[in-house]
Amino acid sequence: MIVLAVQIRIFLLSIIIGWIYGICYSFLLVIFMKRKITLFRILIEIVFQFVFHSTVFYLLYILNNGTFRLYYALLFIIGIIAYYKLYYPYVLPLYCKVIDCVKVHIKRIFLVFSRYISIIMKVSKRKRRLHNDTSTN
Repeated sequence: MIVLAVQIRIFLLSIIIGWIYGICYSFLLVIFMKRKITLFRILIEIVFQFVFHSTVFYLLYILNNGTFRLYYALLFIIGIIAYYKLYYPYVLPLYCKVIDCVKVHIKRIFLVFSRYISIIMKVSKRKRRLHNDTSTN
Protein backbone atom coordinates (compact mmCIF):
# COMPACT_ATOMS: atom_id res chain seq x y z
CA MET A 1 0.00 0.00 0.00
CA ILE A 2 1.12 3.48 -0.81
CA VAL A 3 0.56 6.14 1.82
CA LEU A 4 -2.11 8.72 1.00
CA ALA A 5 0.37 11.62 1.16
CA VAL A 6 2.56 9.89 -1.44
CA GLN A 7 -0.49 9.21 -3.62
CA ILE A 8 -1.47 12.89 -3.53
CA ARG A 9 2.11 13.96 -4.28
CA ILE A 10 2.25 11.61 -7.28
CA PHE A 11 -1.21 12.80 -8.39
CA LEU A 12 -0.06 16.44 -8.46
CA LEU A 13 3.35 15.55 -9.86
CA SER A 14 1.76 13.71 -12.79
CA ILE A 15 -0.27 16.77 -13.74
CA ILE A 16 2.73 19.10 -13.34
CA ILE A 17 5.00 16.80 -15.35
CA GLY A 18 2.40 16.68 -18.12
CA TRP A 19 2.32 20.47 -18.10
CA ILE A 20 6.14 20.66 -18.20
CA TYR A 21 6.18 18.13 -21.04
CA GLY A 22 3.75 20.35 -22.97
CA ILE A 23 6.02 23.37 -22.46
CA CYS A 24 9.19 21.56 -23.54
CA TYR A 25 7.67 19.75 -26.50
CA SER A 26 5.85 22.81 -27.83
CA PHE A 27 9.12 24.78 -27.64
CA LEU A 28 10.83 21.99 -29.58
CA LEU A 29 8.07 22.08 -32.19
CA VAL A 30 8.35 25.86 -32.52
CA ILE A 31 12.10 25.53 -33.10
CA PHE A 32 11.50 23.08 -35.95
CA MET A 33 8.29 24.76 -37.19
CA LYS A 34 9.60 26.11 -40.50
CA ARG A 35 11.96 23.27 -41.31
CA LYS A 36 11.40 20.11 -43.26
CA ILE A 37 11.31 16.78 -41.51
CA THR A 38 14.87 15.51 -41.64
CA LEU A 39 16.82 12.77 -39.97
CA PHE A 40 18.27 15.32 -37.52
CA ARG A 41 14.79 16.44 -36.44
CA ILE A 42 13.64 12.86 -36.00
CA LEU A 43 16.70 12.04 -33.91
CA ILE A 44 16.22 15.15 -31.74
CA GLU A 45 12.60 14.21 -31.07
CA ILE A 46 13.51 10.61 -30.24
CA VAL A 47 16.26 11.76 -27.86
CA PHE A 48 13.88 14.28 -26.27
CA GLN A 49 11.21 11.62 -25.69
CA PHE A 50 13.74 9.16 -24.30
CA VAL A 51 15.32 11.65 -21.89
CA PHE A 52 12.03 13.11 -20.70
CA HIS A 53 10.29 9.80 -20.11
CA SER A 54 13.36 8.27 -18.50
CA THR A 55 13.36 11.18 -16.07
CA VAL A 56 9.65 10.69 -15.36
CA PHE A 57 10.07 7.00 -14.67
CA TYR A 58 13.10 7.70 -12.48
CA LEU A 59 10.98 10.13 -10.44
CA LEU A 60 8.28 7.48 -10.15
CA TYR A 61 10.91 5.02 -8.99
CA ILE A 62 12.11 7.43 -6.31
CA LEU A 63 8.61 8.32 -5.10
CA ASN A 64 6.84 4.97 -5.07
CA ASN A 65 9.36 2.26 -5.93
CA GLY A 66 8.53 2.31 -9.63
CA THR A 67 4.92 1.19 -9.52
CA PHE A 68 3.04 2.63 -12.45
CA ARG A 69 -0.69 3.01 -12.33
CA LEU A 70 -3.00 3.84 -15.20
CA TYR A 71 -4.18 7.06 -13.64
CA TYR A 72 -0.59 8.41 -13.71
CA ALA A 73 -0.69 8.31 -17.50
CA LEU A 74 -4.19 9.81 -17.55
CA LEU A 75 -3.12 12.66 -15.27
CA PHE A 76 -0.03 13.19 -17.43
CA ILE A 77 -2.29 13.56 -20.49
CA ILE A 78 -4.60 15.89 -18.54
CA GLY A 79 -1.58 18.07 -17.72
CA ILE A 80 -0.61 18.19 -21.40
CA ILE A 81 -4.16 19.08 -22.45
CA ALA A 82 -4.37 21.76 -19.75
CA TYR A 83 -1.18 23.36 -21.03
CA TYR A 84 -2.28 23.32 -24.68
CA LYS A 85 -5.78 24.62 -23.91
CA LEU A 86 -4.93 27.24 -21.28
CA TYR A 87 -1.36 28.45 -21.86
CA TYR A 88 -0.17 27.61 -25.37
CA PRO A 89 -2.00 30.44 -27.18
CA TYR A 90 -0.31 32.95 -24.87
CA VAL A 91 3.12 31.32 -24.83
CA LEU A 92 3.48 30.75 -28.59
CA PRO A 93 4.19 34.43 -29.45
CA LEU A 94 6.76 34.52 -26.65
CA TYR A 95 8.47 31.42 -28.06
CA CYS A 96 8.58 32.99 -31.52
CA LYS A 97 10.10 36.22 -30.17
CA VAL A 98 12.74 34.31 -28.19
CA ILE A 99 13.68 32.21 -31.21
CA ASP A 100 13.87 35.29 -33.47
CA CYS A 101 16.16 37.07 -30.97
CA VAL A 102 18.38 34.01 -30.68
CA LYS A 103 18.57 33.70 -34.48
CA VAL A 104 19.69 37.32 -34.79
CA HIS A 105 22.45 36.80 -32.22
CA ILE A 106 23.56 33.53 -33.79
CA LYS A 107 23.78 35.21 -37.22
CA ARG A 108 25.92 37.98 -35.71
CA ILE A 109 28.22 35.43 -34.07
CA PHE A 110 28.62 33.51 -37.34
CA LEU A 111 29.29 36.76 -39.19
CA VAL A 112 32.08 37.65 -36.75
CA PHE A 113 33.58 34.16 -36.95
CA SER A 114 33.38 34.13 -40.74
CA ARG A 115 35.28 37.43 -40.88
CA TYR A 116 37.97 36.09 -38.55
CA ILE A 117 38.26 32.92 -40.61
CA SER A 118 38.52 34.90 -43.86
CA ILE A 119 41.28 37.07 -42.34
CA ILE A 120 43.14 33.97 -41.17
CA MET A 121 42.80 32.36 -44.60
CA LYS A 122 44.12 35.49 -46.32
CA VAL A 123 47.11 35.63 -43.98
CA SER A 124 47.87 31.94 -44.50
CA LYS A 125 47.64 32.38 -48.31
CA ARG A 126 50.09 35.28 -48.11
CA LYS A 127 52.45 33.21 -46.00
CA ARG A 128 52.25 30.33 -48.46
CA ARG A 129 52.81 32.65 -51.39
CA LEU A 130 55.77 34.30 -49.68
CA HIS A 131 57.18 30.90 -48.76
CA ASN A 132 56.78 29.65 -52.34
CA ASP A 133 58.37 32.83 -53.74
CA THR A 134 61.37 32.56 -51.45
CA SER A 135 61.83 28.84 -52.07
CA THR A 136 61.84 29.25 -55.87
CA ASN A 137 64.57 31.92 -55.73
